[in-house]
Amino acid sequence: MTTIRTFSLLVAGVSLVGCAYEEDALEHFDLTGKVRIPKEAAEIVVTVSDDDGNQTDRALDADVRNLGPVYLGVFPAVDDSLFDYPHPEIGPVLSNNSLDVYPYGGTTVGRPGFACYQALRCKVTTGRFESYDDILDYFANDLDSPIENQYGEEVTNAAEFREWCYEIMFLTSDEELPFLGNVDFVDKGEYWEADATIHHSYFQEGAVVWGWMDSPSRSYNFASCNNDNWGWQLNYYDQQYVTGAAEAGLLNTPDNFIDLGDWIAGDAPQLKSPDDNFVVELGFHYE
Repeated sequence: MTTIRTFSLLVAGVSLVGCAYEEDALEHFDLTGKVRIPKEAAEIVVTVSDDDGNQTDRALDADVRNLGPVYLGVFPAVDDSLFDYPHPEIGPVLSNNSLDVYPYGGTTVGRPGFACYQALRCKVTTGRFESYDDILDYFANDLDSPIENQYGEEVTNAAEFREWCYEIMFLTSDEELPFLGNVDFVDKGEYWEADATIHHSYFQEGAVVWGWMDSPSRSYNFASCNNDNWGWQLNYYDQQYVTGAAEAGLLNTPDNFIDLGDWIAGDAPQLKSPDDNFVVELGFHYE
C-alpha cells in the first residue's frame, strides 16, 4: 500500500511539473532581419546566339530578375581558412564526403520554382517576377531564349502561359503560383535589400547568420537546382518529366554548390539575442 501511495505522489508531482512548463523556455525562435546584395551582383553575363548562329556573350544591366536564389543559415561560427571564400566552420569529419557544417536553422530569399514549362525547369527563381509578361519579356529579350510550349512553339502571351499553368497543375488562380507576385528585393541605391525570416531556428548566443546567392551561369543555370532527381513528377499526356527543385544539403554542405560568380556573406553578423535584427551583406564575390 505504501508503494502504491508513493508512486501516486510521484506521478502527481511529474504532472504538476509538466503543467508548469512555459513555452518561452524553448530554445527555438523565429529570427528576423534583412539581406543586402550589392547592385553589381545583378549585372550578369549570359551566352546568346548572334544573327549568324554563333555563340557570343551579352552583358545585362543590373536587374532584380538577374538575382538568383539566396540561401541563409544560422551556424556556430565562420572559418575563413577552409576555402577561398568565407564558409561556416565544419563539424566532425566522419568521412571524405561529410564536410557537414550542422546549421541551427535556415531559409531562402527566393528559391528555384517550376514555372509550368519544361524549358523553364531550374530557370525561374521565386520572388523575382511580378507577372507572366515579366517572365516572357525577360527570357525572350534579355536572355534571347524565348519560352517554348509543349509543341516547340514560342509562348508569346500571358493568356497562353496562364492557361497551361492552370491545366497541368489544376489551379484556379495566380495566387497559387509561387513564382509570380511581389518581388523580394527592393532597390536601395547601392544595393538590393530584402526581408528575411529564419523560422524555428535553434538559438545559441554568439551564433552567426551566413549565406550566399547562387548566381546564374553564362548558360543561365543554377548550381543549387537539380532537374533530374528533385521536384515532382509531371505526368500529363505526353509531358512526362521531373519538374526540378533545390538540391538537398544546400546549408549542410554549401561547398558542394558554391561556384565562381556567386556572392557570399563576407562578415556574418553575430547574434547576441533571438530578438536581434540581423543584416547579412552578401558582399564577397567569389571569382
